[in-house]
Amino acid sequence: MKILLADPLYDENEFNSVIQVIKSGWLTQGKKVSEFEESFAKYIGVKHAIAVFNGTAALHTALAALGVDSGDEVIVPSFSFIATANSLLYQGAKPVFADIDPVTLNLDPADVEKKMSYKTRGIIPVHYGGLPADMDSFVSLARKHNLFVLEDAAEAVGSIYRGKKVGAIGTVGIFSFHAQKVITTGEGGMITTNDDELAEKCRIIRNHGRDIKTKKFVRLGYNYRMTEIQAAIGIEQVNKIEQVIDKRRRNAVYLTKNLKDIKDLFTPYEPDYSRHTYMLYTVKIDAEIKRGSLQNFLRDRGIESKVYFNPLHLEPFYRTTGYSKCSLPRTEEMGKKVLSLPVHAKLSKNDLNHIIDSINLFFH
Repeated sequence: MKILLADPLYDENEFNSVIQVIKSGWLTQGKKVSEFEESFAKYIGVKHAIAVFNGTAALHTALAALGVDSGDEVIVPSFSFIATANSLLYQGAKPVFADIDPVTLNLDPADVEKKMSYKTRGIIPVHYGGLPADMDSFVSLARKHNLFVLEDAAEAVGSIYRGKKVGAIGTVGIFSFHAQKVITTGEGGMITTNDDELAEKCRIIRNHGRDIKTKKFVRLGYNYRMTEIQAAIGIEQVNKIEQVIDKRRRNAVYLTKNLKDIKDLFTPYEPDYSRHTYMLYTVKIDAEIKRGSLQNFLRDRGIESKVYFNPLHLEPFYRTTGYSKCSLPRTEEMGKKVLSLPVHAKLSKNDLNHIIDSINLFFH
């Protein structure tokens, strides 16, 4: 038995859509991309969705469109994938790391405010693993200090915060459709916003800086276009997204019900006002040595697990550039405790029971 950490839910619809695109002879950005953008914008509840090649390209494009530049500071969590911080470096800006809430694993608004300076241009809250960050606090801080809020919803497509989908709450949102995400196009990304001017800038930047109307190159841009093949898959994935989320949530509830009483293991938190989509089902284990032993034990029993994430400020690259000096005690503590378990939509009841039985056997 092999239980994968991630396993995309595809069927004949995706296969047939890809074949149709190949037969059409038009593989680069075209009508399918536009259709995907329209369906995704409608699903999220925004005016604009701009498709790009991957989630990192979405981050970079959004920051470029916002005018983030050399000397600017943007506050981000260190507890995230490295693209969240790296995309700022692409623009010559400085990521300023703030600490997280140890319960939600999301950016702590109080520490964000402490880390602000006269150079601060914006905040990038990451919706960790599909659990929405405290957006009311971040929007309030942004209004108070005249900042942008870029929602890094790479892991949170379909997550809901106080009745609104994430990606529709801040100035701009970004999503990833990497193979490990809730829905996937293999690689792929999307930018969402209600700002007409910002959306137009994003469309220009993703296509070498070329103005759509004049066909002239009007600014520095990049080749971040999505392909028709990616978009064809994406259209079908959006059609089944609620089915996928419902299954993941049911799996998460079942795991939590059967794991919550284990001493030294803490199951994920979901507040009443949010819908967690469980791109990651992350437990916390009290001792780092025990976490490593559990991961090896699960591997030997055919169960994949993974640590998301090692704190960015402690990664070799950020250490060599001086970022390890910042004080992030809760980030560092959680970095030693977290472990993500399989929760994807293709898991059977037997799979879930094998995970539960294996963890119980380890702890008892």
